[in-house]
Amino acid sequence: MPDVLVAAEGHLRRLANRYADAINRAAFDEVVACYAPDGVWRVPPPFRADHVGRENIKKRLADRRAQVDLVVMMVGTVVAVEASPGLIRGRTTIAETGRLDADHGLDVLGLYDDELVLVDGEWLFARRTLNLLAYSDVPSTYITVQRVPAQ
Repeated sequence: MPDVLVAAEGHLRRLANRYADAINRAAFDEVVACYAPDGVWRVPPPFRADHVGRENIKKRLADRRAQVDLVVMMVGTVVAVEASPGLIRGRTTIAETGRLDADHGLDVLGLYDDELVLVDGEWLFARRTLNLLAYSDVPSTYITVQRVPAQ
């Protein structure tokens, strides 16, 4: 793999991990800080999300999280497929699991098509499109516990 793709993959992996960590903590200011100011987040049907700009993305994520008891996003494979000065294109595989409510779980397998741009020396998502591979809402057996803050 050319060195430019190796470096690009590292940038994509770091950003995807930052994003997932912030999602898991419901730290939506940190989530949207992963996007360029005019960034786009899309999820095609059946879930349908098409939001442009940090504030719109933040509102959608916060509104959705208010309806969910628990969600954990895990990053899987990360692959850069194209890299040039100021632009990286790649794919990030994710799994989300959790609980919508007492009767419905949440299990999603997806593949993000990611496009990163360089903004003021920082790689940010210009566009993220989550292509669903599979999902389930069967009842969850998860029991939530109170998180102890790090010291």
